[in-house]
Amino acid sequence: MRVPPFCGGWFARGCLLALPLWLIQAGCGLSDSGKTVQSPPPPAGPATPETKPPQNTVIPAAAMSLPPTTLADGMVAVRVVAYVNKTPVFESELREAVAHRMGEVAELVDPQRSQKLQAIEKAELDKLIEREVIYEEAYTRIKKLRPSALDELQREAKKDFDKRMREMKKGLKLQTDDQLQEFFAANGLSIEGFRRQLEHSFISNEYMRNLIFPKLQAIPLAEVHEYYDRHPDEFQQQDRVKWQDIFLDSNKFANRVAARQFADQVAQRLRQGEDFKKVSQELSKQGVNMSLGDVGVGEQPGEINPPELSAALLRMKPKEVGDPIEMPGGFHIVRVNERTYKGRKPLDAKTQSEILVKLQNAMADREFKKLVDEMKTRVVIQYVKPQ
Repeated sequence: MRVPPFCGGWFARGCLLALPLWLIQAGCGLSDSGKTVQSPPPPAGPATPETKPPQNTVIPAAAMSLPPTTLADGMVAVRVVAYVNKTPVFESELREAVAHRMGEVAELVDPQRSQKLQAIEKAELDKLIEREVIYEEAYTRIKKLRPSALDELQREAKKDFDKRMREMKKGLKLQTDDQLQEFFAANGLSIEGFRRQLEHSFISNEYMRNLIFPKLQAIPLAEVHEYYDRHPDEFQQQDRVKWQDIFLDSNKFANRVAARQFADQVAQRLRQGEDFKKVSQELSKQGVNMSLGDVGVGEQPGEINPPELSAALLRMKPKEVGDPIEMPGGFHIVRVNERTYKGRKPLDAKTQSEILVKLQNAMADREFKKLVDEMKTRVVIQYVKPQ
């Protein structure tokens, strides 16, 4: 999930969501956080500047009066693993995030497995906390400065939520909302929890995008050139050719000379601009073209087949149609579509765009971390210690 012109990096992290495996199978793009029957109370005491508890406080679960995982009536409840101010981060969210990464520990044995799992749990909890830190600031500032903008964001989040609900029902082949609710509950989750998580992520992402994106447009061309000069190894390329091929079977002609004359005529037609694929199909229908398709086999030296064509292809320029190449069974007529040469890529528009994306991603990551670190100084983060 990323907005052009950059991909991965801070925005992928900005999603701050784990994708449960059963939701992947259902074709859904976000995970749930569990049904909030009644949010467990945050740590008692006012959160004023004068009375703020220390950052990263650990609160024993026994002191929180947390509800059980399921209530007596079978409805899904929640446990809390952390608070950002008064906003809870649910254990179900963390469980889903960790489950999505269990493949990373599948082949490990203890103590490496336990250590890796602990690191994953910490990393995913940090992401969830970051999401709520951003959401706290985004909600507070937008509501104060432009309440209408917050309403619009919430409407857009609801549209996204409704769309995902429809996609899930279709993917799971469910007919009613009640069936979908039952499916969530069977997995220890809830539709309301899913809606909450999606809204928080949507608003957090949009808020960070608006803070960071304008800064990414100010990268000067000089920095692009400097990066190119300082990282020559990143821009190395090998000899490569993308080509098309027609193979005329000489046995389909009266003699070898006739086959050669026909091959010359075909090459001339292609040089005059006729479409290679259409000519190839036409000759196949006539029964003289033995190629299964028009795309040449292999792109690099040692991969091109038949290998006798390699030298000629690597000498040709893009869009060039070569002279017919004689082989024991007939004549190959080839056209080069794309050609790259071994060595350093030129600093053309494509390479400049690639470098700009790298620089934007690096800057975005730095800005994201800087902004989140600043936001953390303005909230109280408290961890709930399990019983």
